[in-house]
Amino acid sequence: RPNGGTLSPAKLAVGLAEAAVRLGASIKTYTDVQELQRTGGDEIRVRTSRGNIAAQHIVFATNTVEPRLLPALSRVVEPVRGQVLATRPVGRRIWRFGLGTIDGFAYWHQDALKRIVIGGMRHVVPGMEVGFTDITQTNPRVGEALRMFLRDQFPNLPQRLEVAYECAGVMGASKDGLPLVGRLPSFPGSFLNTWLIVGFGGHGMPVIPGAALALAQMITGEVPTNFVGAFRPSTERFAESV
Repeated sequence: RPNGGTLSPAKLAVGLAEAAVRLGASIKTYTDVQELQRTGGDEIRVRTSRGNIAAQHIVFATNTVEPRLLPALSRVVEPVRGQVLATRPVGRRIWRFGLGTIDGFAYWHQDALKRIVIGGMRHVVPGMEVGFTDITQTNPRVGEALRMFLRDQFPNLPQRLEVAYECAGVMGASKDGLPLVGRLPSFPGSFLNTWLIVGFGGHGMPVIPGAALALAQMITGEVPTNFVGAFRPSTERFAESV
């Protein structure tokens, strides 16, 4: 596409964090949320590894969800392990933009060092890596499928494509394929003013900025603009996922 472009998710995340800090947010990395506690009023006490926080609203904007914190959500959003490998620099620019195929199960781009970074192919194994959370190891069958895809689909690439590294990561995906954006429905043991923006799987970047704006509008009592109603975490969606 002539108007296509490439976006660095890491730089975007850092830029958003810096903007939030300028507006008064406090960001605490490497902080475990250990428990949510009722206070007897409208507030929720959040017990963390750095101390307690009293909050009027709780937003789950996590990848996967710890079942002990929100059991209902762990039945709707499940972990999916994805896999990526990168070659050593190939010496010349082959692609200008990132590309994808096989209904999103294969995707790749060439970075600034001219390495080819390719991910996906989890559909070649039974279960498609759903439910796997161990990122200390990769699936050999997925890794071989990634290598075969490069060799078979791009015969004009350099003959010796050496893999520099291979890694795995976990994506939180909803069982119905749609993210959950909005207030958590009322469940036994749930807290008031609990909000969700989760379940995007591996395709969240295009819609998360708009979803985050809509969620902020909901929390502040505004009517969200350009909101996709199917993203709302209704009771029916939770019941269908059980």
